[in-house]
Amino acid sequence: MSKDEVIQNLFDQIHSINDHYLAIIAIVLVLTSIAFSSLMWLQLRASKEQYNKMKAELENEMVVKYNLRQVSILSESADRKIKMSLSRIIMDLAVHEVNDNAEVSSETQRDWVNRLRLAEDSLDRDVFKEDRRDVASLIYTISKKILEDKTLNITSNNKRQLEALVDRTNEKHEYY
Repeated sequence: MSKDEVIQNLFDQIHSINDHYLAIIAIVLVLTSIAFSSLMWLQLRASKEQYNKMKAELENEMVVKYNLRQVSILSESADRKIKMSLSRIIMDLAVHEVNDNAEVSSETQRDWVNRLRLAEDSLDRDVFKEDRRDVASLIYTISKKILEDKTLNITSNNKRQLEALVDRTNEKHEYY
């Protein structure tokens, strides 16, 4: 091998090494630009407007898919029904006081106790969360009022049930 061939061979090896380095640098630049582009796309996709739009679309899809409008209407109806039932008992007690504390039949007493028990049983599932403390307090107050009113002549069975109801709603009232 002559000197020229040796030098040419060295130049070829240097070029080969340089080609490898250039290829590695090019691959790194391409991967970096792909990563940067994907991050920019994700940033654009997850902007505030896009986020709100996607959230609204998802909520609408869930409402339609699981028929949540009807569930909401049923919840409002159940909440209203419980509150109306308690209002009815309060009105009955007011009528009792207006009628000079006339005796109340055991049937009416049983109806009151059943309404109060149903209201207490459905307190956690049918009453809106923000109203639970007030409804529990109302059940407790009505039950206490019925127990303390001697003119009602509460039967022993109804009295026991009301006492148990007072204890449970007192705990729930403190819990909420």
